[in-house]
Amino acid sequence: MAEDEDEAYAAAAAAISGASFLLIAAGAGFSADAGLPVYADIARCEAYRQRGLEYDDVCRARWQTEDPALFFGFWGHCLNAYRRAEPHEGYAILRRWCERAATTRATPSCAAVAAASSAADGAGAGAAAAAAAAAAWPPAHYVYTSNVDGLFARAGFDAGALHELHGSVERWVELPAGGAAQGEGAEQQRAPAAAVATESAESAASAERGAPALALRRVPPGFVFSVDDEAMLATPGAAAELAAALPARPPLLRADGAGLRPAVLMFGDGRDVHEALALGASGARYQAWEERVEAAVAGEGQPAAAAAAPPARLVVLEIGCGMRVPSVRIECEDVLRDAAARAAAADERRGTGGGGGARVTMIRINPDHPACPADVQHGATISIRSNALPALQEIDRRLAALQPPAAEIQ
Repeated sequence: MAEDEDEAYAAAAAAISGASFLLIAAGAGFSADAGLPVYADIARCEAYRQRGLEYDDVCRARWQTEDPALFFGFWGHCLNAYRRAEPHEGYAILRRWCERAATTRATPSCAAVAAASSAADGAGAGAAAAAAAAAAWPPAHYVYTSNVDGLFARAGFDAGALHELHGSVERWVELPAGGAAQGEGAEQQRAPAAAVATESAESAASAERGAPALALRRVPPGFVFSVDDEAMLATPGAAAELAAALPARPPLLRADGAGLRPAVLMFGDGRDVHEALALGASGARYQAWEERVEAAVAGEGQPAAAAAAPPARLVVLEIGCGMRVPSVRIECEDVLRDAAARAAAADERRGTGGGGGARVTMIRINPDHPACPADVQHGATISIRSNALPALQEIDRRLAALQPPAAEIQ
């Protein structure tokens, strides 16, 4: 291992060891270690080659009406392939790191807060201050992913701390004729909060905001889409089989399943579809978490006793995010800049210097494009040129050799 590579892994392990919050940002390169294709390979097969189609040609809603066999063949093949894949070891490693952050961050250093408060007000008041400070902080992690394969959910990550910004092939909706989220039949398929609460909190939230959210229907476990994998076409009746398998409330407009589509953003989809798939509500929940984390790292709104505590630290861990659809890379860089600048500014206002930005670290793991932005004025960046799984395994090995996590405050 080269010296600079060794230093990068050591720095990554140290950053994660001291993290109060983890933002896990994953792209197709993370799923690739589970045997799934990256962007460039999703539609690379002979059937599509003969028709002159690439991924950004096939991944469009217009095929639902122009060539249903192609449309359901592509998405049915994706659903089947994703369900055959198993979450690799990297998912379990990330879950351990999330648990570590939740137990070691001491929220915000409960021991220090309790000690400082106890000295002034007695042990009972100190414990109360620590509890109040802990309650004020957001959850220790969030997953932000462009992957639509549903593997994070299958690996046991909390749905309340998971933003699949492009949706998930595990959930389907029925759109009115023409694929629009508005128009004839749309009212019946909109999702009253009570009707879909068990299917999707996001859909219910969108309905409550007045957005035209549609009922999200989760594909039942064990369902296999009928697809000719050589021709990449759905077999006759495949959409009707899916319709019969999906939850029946609210009733579908068509029993043949012709109006069904995965709750996934496709090329050419407009803002109305984004809201209809309840992705706006999911994104709003993530943004609220991010805002609270930035405030915590900046030390804003903390009890006076928390001044004795070590400051909160944020690690933005970006894994396998490419350049062709750079949404996740852009988000990670934005979070790094915003959180670090806010922490630095807060320190300057308090007269403690402008070093608060050092409490924010971005780790970018990518075999082809690991470089971090060069114009970051605050915050730390670590670049690791590697595939996802071996990099996580190496960081985890080094993390285990560091100081074991402190016990939770009882």
